[in-house]
Amino acid sequence: MPILDDGNFGAVTFHDPDARRLLEIYVETPGEVCAEFNNWQQYLANLLRRIGEAEDDDARMLRMSELLGFRYAEELFDFWHRTNILRSDELNAEWRIFLAGIRV
Repeated sequence: MPILDDGNFGAVTFHDPDARRLLEIYVETPGEVCAEFNNWQQYLANLLRRIGEAEDDDARMLRMSELLGFRYAEELFDFWHRTNILRSDELNAEWRIFLAGIRV
């Protein structure tokens, strides 16, 4: 069941009620799941990561986190500071570990 789109007609987030997961699928490749989230906080972490790639004002990011109800803002900031020198493949591996640590 679709619940969100990214506003650019690029990605749609679906709720899979059977698996109780959120699935992100690109419109251009509808048969392929590009991201899976076990809970809303994981989804928010991913959303804020994307926003943070374009926004370098920590105060604004913290305010967005608060408005969205994201409970792992401090950990996300720590992640950014700890991983800012990693290569893309290393960064992606660390991101998967970070997301897995987010529990409801």
